[in-house]
Amino acid sequence: MAQVRKQDNRLDVRISEEDKELIETAARLKGQKMSAFVIENMRRVSNTIIETEKTISLTDPAWDRFVDLVTNPPEPTTSLVNAFKKLKA
Repeated sequence: MAQVRKQDNRLDVRISEEDKELIETAARLKGQKMSAFVIENMRRVSNTIIETEKTISLTDPAWDRFVDLVTNPPEPTTSLVNAFKKLKA
């Protein structure tokens, strides 16, 4: 059974008449109330944006370089060693 979320928060937005009519039409075609339609689609788009922003895309050469660096890391430089020592102190 689907979990029911307590909905006691409000989100007030101002939109044009044209946008409101568009959203009402889409909600009606989906057989949903406008608020349910807006919430469902805002959640879907928000999740997509969050997942997209968490994903790193690399070109093939960049991926090969990344794998090489992970597999065969270079020796730490003097500055890196010194920075690590300062961090530990």
